[in-house]
Amino acid sequence: MLLLSASLFCSCLILAHVPTLLRAQDAIKETEIYLADVKKSSGKFSFAPPVNISRHAGYDNQPWFTTDNRAVLFSSIRGENNPTKQHDIYKYFVKDSSITQFTNTSESEFSPMITPDDGQSVSVVRVEQDSTQRLWRFDAKGVNPRLVLPSVPRIGYYAWVGASNLALFIISPKRNEAPSVQLAQIEDSLPRLDTIETKCGRCFRRIPSSISLSQTAFSYVHRTNDSLWTLKRVNLKNRIVSQIFSLPAGTEDYTWTQNGTVLWGKGRKIYARHARKDSAWREIADFSTVLPEGSIKRIVLSPDEKRIAFVWQQE
Repeated sequence: MLLLSASLFCSCLILAHVPTLLRAQDAIKETEIYLADVKKSSGKFSFAPPVNISRHAGYDNQPWFTTDNRAVLFSSIRGENNPTKQHDIYKYFVKDSSITQFTNTSESEFSPMITPDDGQSVSVVRVEQDSTQRLWRFDAKGVNPRLVLPSVPRIGYYAWVGASNLALFIISPKRNEAPSVQLAQIEDSLPRLDTIETKCGRCFRRIPSSISLSQTAFSYVHRTNDSLWTLKRVNLKNRIVSQIFSLPAGTEDYTWTQNGTVLWGKGRKIYARHARKDSAWREIADFSTVLPEGSIKRIVLSPDEKRIAFVWQQE
């Protein structure tokens, strides 16, 4: 997603949500959302052939499962009468493969996630009329929007870390300054933002309790340089940052399994590595004969780990 008033540098960094404002080589890339059934036996995953669930030419991105595992939320540009390329949130129902529009506003909404306090409301990054990007939440019916962090603009991406803490990808107001990962508590009327690191990737995830030693922690990708990308852990209690393992350069989208394994996509394959037990990453799925030429990007498991959703992006 772009901060419309930000510099061109920031616009290129955000990898984004607004394809018409991206660099020329990115603007024509098609994205679709795929869904695959998952089976796990003796700790090993197997995947059914993925199915295209967005079924739509153009922009479809940022999938997220509902708490009951029955639906997938995602951001999309749809509608014949949509000359401004405005984004809304849509909802795909697994049972009957139907899609309904979840938000219908004059603003654009991105990155839907279920809020952990009630397990039903949906939070989004919203591009407001003046191009400010802040975090909002809608009720379970996609109406009654209200601000989550009124005093925090320039949000590119985010993740809930428990019911009251948020990891935020903050776009710098300064020209040529890299974005940063910051922490905020929603209980504060004027939350203090604690900067964890700059040069961060867009994907933040809460680390499962199975390997977090009963401590609340989240992970992010540190883009040290063009060849060194590192998955890191942040302990919320003391803000201590530690390294988990290195990732292949260019890999910033990933998800955790409940037992502490990290999954990510590269090309048309999915790879895995347990945070403690594995010394290297391993291929666990090859969709080269099923997917068109392109790359697997955003990736997320359903809460019951019986399905996986990801974004396929045209090369």
